[in-house]
Parts: sequence; C-alpha cells; structure tokens
Amino acid sequence: MSRQEIRNCIFRGLDSRYSNFVAELSNNEIFREIVNISTLNEEMMYYEELVLRYLTLKNQGTRYAQANIQDYMDDYLESQCREFNESIVNSDRQLFENIMNILKGLKEKYIFKLGRRYFTTSMYDAIMLSLSEESKNLSQINIDELGKRIAELKERKEFTRYVGSASSNPTSITNKVKIAKQILLGISEA
Repeated sequence: MSRQEIRNCIFRGLDSRYSNFVAELSNNEIFREIVNISTLNEEMMYYEELVLRYLTLKNQGTRYAQANIQDYMDDYLESQCREFNESIVNSDRQLFENIMNILKGLKEKYIFKLGRRYFTTSMYDAIMLSLSEESKNLSQINIDELGKRIAELKERKEFTRYVGSASSNPTSITNKVKIAKQILLGISEA
C-alpha cells in the first residue's frame, strides 16, 4: 500500500470530512488533466497525495521538523481530521479551483514538466504555492505572461539546483518556492 492509501484508512476513523475534501479536490477534472498520472499511480491514490501535499505545504508552511515530507503530511492530515474547520476548507476549495482555472488557461499540456520528466513535484510545489500567495489577486494574473515566466523558471539554474534527490526536504522546497514567487509573481521575500 502507498502512504496515501494507509493515511486514507487510518485517519478516516477520526473524521472523514477532511479526507473527503482531499478526495473531492483530487477529482477536479482540470487537476487530473494537468497532472495526468499513470493508472498505477492513480490506483495508489497519488492524485489525493498531491492534493494533500499542496494543502500541507500551503497551510503549515514549507519548513518542517519531521523526518520527511510524508510524516509531515501524516501529521497535517491527522490535525485536520481532529479539528475540521469548514471555513478554511471552503476557502481552500475556492483557491484550488481558481488556480486550476488559471492553469487551464495556459493551454500547456505539461505545466509541471521539468527536464525529461512530464511531472515533477518541484514544479508542482513551486507553481501551486506561488499561485496561493495571499498578497496576489489571481484574477489579475496575465495568463500569457505567467506562461512565459513558468518557462523562464524551468530554465533558471538557481531553481533547478534544488531539484533532484533531496527536492522534498524543507530547505529545497522553501528555496524553490521563494525563487518561483520571485520569477512568477515578482514577490521578493527576505
């Protein structure tokens, strides 16, 4: 079983509403079209895992003390199942749908592609978390300009040096997102 399948079994016993929310977002048609994973990965609940990864990093931050990102996601899901907050869920749902509509507008088949891989969590984290930036109004984003900036991000050495075997450690994720926000949105963080 995958970690997401195990999570799905364990945490549903606490309160299934948050797990159902994750499943709902993972079934978003645009999301599935953009991510486009294999049938095997789909059976292992990888769509759900990617949604949970996004929500964890967005809501808990990119820095974590757990041994790995999977443990961080476990802890986040457990906390949300224990303290379900419908207001936050509704806000996250709306933001996710807005991001999907922007990404669909790019009309690019492999938005999260980097190098030879058609999907990478490095691009996924960078784009999703950048577009979740609270200081930006998504309705004001110029789609064509965003597409050009995503292409630029994929070529930047300061970004790609954080891609690879350790790309899911807190330092790599934090740095990738910081660089992506700078390139995609013009946001500089200290």
